Parts: sequence; C-alpha cells; structure tokens
Amino acid sequence: MNTILPLIAQLHSPFMLERHWRRLETKIVKKAIPFKSDKFCLADLIQLELFKVGEDVSELVDSAQKEDKINKKLDGIKAIWEDQIFSFNSGEDGIPLLTSLDQITEYVDTHSLDLMGMQSSKDVEEFREEVTKWVKTLKTVDTVIGKWIKVQKDYLKLQPIFLQSDDIRNSLPDETKRFEKVDMDFQQLMRDAQDEPKVTECAGAEGREALLNELMNEINSCEKALNEYLEAKKKMFPRFYFIPNASLLEILSNGNNPRRVDDFLGDCFDGMRSMNLRP
Repeated sequence: MNTILPLIAQLHSPFMLERHWRRLETKIVKKAIPFKSDKFCLADLIQLELFKVGEDVSELVDSAQKEDKINKKLDGIKAIWEDQIFSFNSGEDGIPLLTSLDQITEYVDTHSLDLMGMQSSKDVEEFREEVTKWVKTLKTVDTVIGKWIKVQKDYLKLQPIFLQSDDIRNSLPDETKRFEKVDMDFQQLMRDAQDEPKVTECAGAEGREALLNELMNEINSCEKALNEYLEAKKKMFPRFYFIPNASLLEILSNGNNPRRVDDFLGDCFDGMRSMNLRP
C-alpha cells in the first residue's frame, strides 16, 4: 500500500487524459480499466497491482504533464501566427511596399527554436504531425520573407533607372523590356499580397516562392547588364571610377542637362566645385 497509494495519487493528475489511461491499460498493466465508469473506485485501482509497475506509472504521468506543456506551447504559437499580417506603405505610383518585418522575423526565429525543441522530445509523438507541419510553415515564411525583402530592395533601386532614364532605355533596350515585365509582375505580386496579408497564407501561397525566384533572376540579369554598361563608360572616361554608380547614373541620365551634371563635378575633379554655365 505504501507503493500503491502514491501511484494512485499520481494517476489523479489533471494531465491524465483518455489516451493516457488507454496506454496504462494496454501497455503497462495489460488489464481492462473501467476508468469511464461511474463505479470506478479505489478497489479497481488496487486490483491493477500497480506496485509491480511503479516506475512505468510514474513515467506515464510525467509524460502526460510534458505532453500538456507541448500542447499549450503549440497552441500559443498557433494563436500568435493567427494574428500576424504583413503591413504595407504606398510607394511611388501607389505600389504597396512591405514595411518593417522585425516582429515577424523575431517570431520566426523564436518559434522555430521552440518547435525544434519539441521535435527532439520523446513526448511529442501525439503532436508530431502538427509540429512538423509548423516547422515547414515557418521555414517557408523565413525563406519567402528573405527573398521578398531582397526583391523589393533591388526593384526599388533599379526602377527609376530602367523606367525613368532615357539614356539607359536607349542603351539597354532588351534589359529595359525585361525590367518592364519585372515591374508589372512585382506590382501584381504586391497587390495580391495586400489582398491576403496574413503572413502564413501569403508566404505559403501557391507559386509565391517560384515567382520571387523568377523576379530575382530577372533583376540580377538587368543589374549585370547595367554594371557592364557602366564599366564601359568608366573605361571611356576613367574619372568616372571616382564616383559611385548612383552618381554616374545620374550624370548619364542628364547628359542634356548640364546644370544637373554640375552637381557631380567636384567628385570627378579635385579642386572643382562647380562651373558658371551660360545659356
């Protein structure tokens, strides 16, 4: 009785659910347990001869408590992601643009570690399928966000160059057409995302990662052609090597506007700040 009574007290744990009683019945004592019956009493527990399987019973109750912790943590993660949405600002031409993602990326990092900890627990079996699903979901969110940020950053950098600079459009007509398609696809992507801003749904939308990969490849191709074009201009006039590409693009885009070019003369020539230009 000194062994049985403490075990009975453990079995009274609020964490003992039906599946745990079934496990006790089929895997440990290997006897029928009328735990759902209104007549289930102390005598029934005594007849189970729990003193023979004391360690197994304690381990079962401990496992039930750990499963409850995993379940609550998993529910907490699901509740947080239910409320996570992308926020947008309007860029030029009214294009929606992603704003700060710091909170979302912090949740991705924290919850990914939590889920990895759950996966390594021997008590996760009851929730393994759902935990695995959320591991994949957050991995997708992390991957898509990383690519999305890069695409948006590079798009905003190249957009005024290929869509507003006549010099670039005339010098790189093929890449200009390529970027015009990027511009159309990017704007559609952002509008679709604004219509469905929930993070897990938006990032995991069918074809979203593939589209971002395609945009990255097209933008990289445009950027490579642009860099080759600028390198050729630098070889023609080596002093262009002293100024950043952004300034060089401004100069080349305003070849017919000397007053705009005048702002960069000090970068090209030591001791020169500006020139007096006469009509």
